[in-house]
Amino acid sequence: MHSLSLAGPEFTALAAELLHTGRVLRFQAHGGSMFPLICHGDVIEVQPVHPSAIQRGDVVLCYQANGRVLAHRVIRVNREQEPATVVTQGDALTRADGCIPVAQVLGRVVAVERRGKRFRLDTAWQRRWSRFWLTLAPLRRWGYRAVVALWRKAHHSVPSRSLEKW
Repeated sequence: MHSLSLAGPEFTALAAELLHTGRVLRFQAHGGSMFPLICHGDVIEVQPVHPSAIQRGDVVLCYQANGRVLAHRVIRVNREQEPATVVTQGDALTRADGCIPVAQVLGRVVAVERRGKRFRLDTAWQRRWSRFWLTLAPLRRWGYRAVVALWRKAHHSVPSRSLEKW
């Protein structure tokens, strides 16, 4: 197996080339936007996906207009308009990424490896779990807001002189 270290446009170009020719792409994830499903440092496996096969709940690798590549969950598919679009969102985020044309979807994440263990995302059980996770989204947003509010309250009650040390 070959290993490369690429970022930005080079990674996007290579990922697009590999997936458009039917190959599988494996790479190390960076960031925490898909926590707890995908953690920083996990290895994710992406397979090509036909635009008509993209479903709500899938985790897809796509690129935004600014060239940024992300692996996020599809929360909505809109095939009624032209071009067809998907709306994606990281599981740990409270806001969606916006509409992304399906032509900018490079592939579907089908497996995640963490600490030597591999689990598949394309099983029937995992698809049911993804739909359930999406129904929890409003509760997750509320929970996130509550945690942030508590954190702010706790940190605003600290005397300002103790913050000067930091």
